[in-house]
This record gives sequence, structure tokens and C-alpha cells, in this order.
Amino acid sequence: MKKTIELCPDLNCWTLNKIQNDCMGGAEMFFMKLRKWLLDTKKYDVFDPVLNPASKKVDLAIHSNGFDYGAKAELHLLWSGSWHGAVHEPKVDKVIVLSEFMKKQMKCDRAIVIPAPYDPRLDGYKTSDYVLRRVVTTSNPNRHFPHTVKVASILKERGVDFEWSTCGANALYSDRFGECFNFHSSPHIQYRGVLSRNDLFGLLTTAHVWAYANHESSETFCVSVIEAMALGIPVVVYNKEPFVSVVPEAFFVNNEEEMADKIADILGNGPNRVDYDMSRYSEEEVVPQILKEIEEML
Repeated sequence: MKKTIELCPDLNCWTLNKIQNDCMGGAEMFFMKLRKWLLDTKKYDVFDPVLNPASKKVDLAIHSNGFDYGAKAELHLLWSGSWHGAVHEPKVDKVIVLSEFMKKQMKCDRAIVIPAPYDPRLDGYKTSDYVLRRVVTTSNPNRHFPHTVKVASILKERGVDFEWSTCGANALYSDRFGECFNFHSSPHIQYRGVLSRNDLFGLLTTAHVWAYANHESSETFCVSVIEAMALGIPVVVYNKEPFVSVVPEAFFVNNEEEMADKIADILGNGPNRVDYDMSRYSEEEVVPQILKEIEEML
């Protein structure tokens, strides 16, 4: 008899991004693909609380960051992009995190470390030679745009020839983010809104460098960074976790001046690509680990 599993991601992003055509962020994309991986085993019936909610008690609820939306389940697995107190709820039986650092932060003996896989569709884009003097940040602008403006201003003051493109965030707030960028009157920054995955990949192929300018909080899932690495794009991030353990081959900086220095240096040395070891982030490597943990729970 098949076991029943309910997937319980963040409903706001989940609902919105399912309505949009393939405009999913890293966490939403993971849950969408996890559904497929589970169904492909032919061992499980899989439900989600938006499209096809389970009408009965399920064997396992897999949820994101402690939000299970009242799933009636025998077991609970938390796939976490952060380390807040929700992981310590008694009903959480196992936690999957993306790095050893996150496991230490959680202080949770139920945490298993499995990195996020990158989208294999990126492999078809690796041969692109069309590279501009473009800095790209494919991450929710709400997390980084004031810091991006500061680093861009430093580059502008130094006379560096560049363009900074950013995209993403909840589409309901796209206009507001665009207004924020216009408010700062930075002609070098282009906010491109919420992109389909194909358009996002196309933008990445034109990137000279990928940078994340927020030194106060990091990309907890790191999927956007891993996607840039899959295309061999030089990555510039702050010397802090989880970047240090998730993307050890990145160019690390300690402040906005250093980030501007490193970006200018990379822009000045031609569109060099980096040969990252992506094997640990491939679906071939990651998916069996995830399915093994789920099967052991059941």
C-alpha cells in the first residue's frame, strides 16, 4: 500500500508562483520538484494544501520553516532554509538543512545536511559566450536592494563601466520594488521583475559576475548562488555563513568597499568563467539522499 505524503510549503509563494508560468523561486522550485521525485518512485501518494489538499490523515508532512498549516500527519519532516525556533517543536521528527553551519545554528540533533540541487536545465546554457559588463543578483530584492545601491554607487563614483541587473521577489510587490530602485535614481541598476526560469537563465548567461550585496543577512537556501555557479559565473559574496560552507569557491569580501573592488577587478579582467565542482549540487547526487531520508522515516 502506498504511503501518503503532504507537501506544505509557504502558501503565499506557493499559490502565486503556481499561477505564474514557471516563475518560481528556489524554495518553491524545490517543493515542486520534490513532488515529482516522490511520485516517480510510485511508492507515494502526494498532496499539497493548495492544488489537491489531503482529505484524510497522511503518513508524513514535509513542510518549510516550521509552517505545516495544520497537516494531520503521523510524522513531520522540516526542509529548512533558516534556523528559527520552529525546528524545536516536538512534532518535528527530522530536519533537512543545507549546510553544517545551519545544523550547528539549530542545535538540533534531528538535522540532516543535504545541499540544495541546481536546476539541470542550466546545463543547456553553459556554452553561451555572450557576456556583458553586467553584475547580476537573482535573489529577492527585498533582501538586498539598499545594499546593492550602495555598492553600485561606489562603482559609479570610481568610474567603472557596468550595469547591475536584479530580479525576483513576490510579483504582487514588483511595482513597489521597481519604485524603490527608481527612488534611488541609480541608472546602473535594472530591476527586471519576476522572470520565468528560462528568462532568468538567459539573464545569467549574460552575466560577467554574480554578487550578493547584503552583509546583514544571507541567502539561506543559496539556490540562486548555486545556479550562478552552475554557469561558471564568478560569485562575490560576504565572508560569512552559510556562503563559506555552501560555496567555498566564491570570492569573499568583508565590506562594501571590498565588494566594489572585487567586482571592478573581475569586470576589468574579461569574462572569465570558473570551473566549479557542481557534482555535490547535482540532482543525481542530492535526490537519492533526500528519498533515502524520507523512506527511512516511513
